[in-house]
Amino acid sequence: MKNLIFIVLTSLLLVSCSNDSDNDFNSEGLITGIDLRLCACCGGYFIEIEDVVYNFTDEFPNKESLDLENLPLKVKLNWELKSGGCDNFITISAIEPIN
Repeated sequence: MKNLIFIVLTSLLLVSCSNDSDNDFNSEGLITGIDLRLCACCGGYFIEIEDVVYNFTDEFPNKESLDLENLPLKVKLNWELKSGGCDNFITISAIEPIN
């Protein structure tokens, strides 16, 4: 009986430890380059998400985990459209590179 309890507890522990953090992100994208244009709705970086190109600024959490010097860069992220005029800008709430 003790062996059975040990096996069940060990199995539960392994299942909970193998939970992949990819499930914490709602999208994958490709950061393609820096937006050097000079306009009201320009600047920051270009990112392609599901065949749509958006812009985002360099103000986002976990920025140091990304190598923005070597683009393009595949990432997984949580994001939403930024309110206030420019319909191509997004706000990133979480982002990580895809290895």
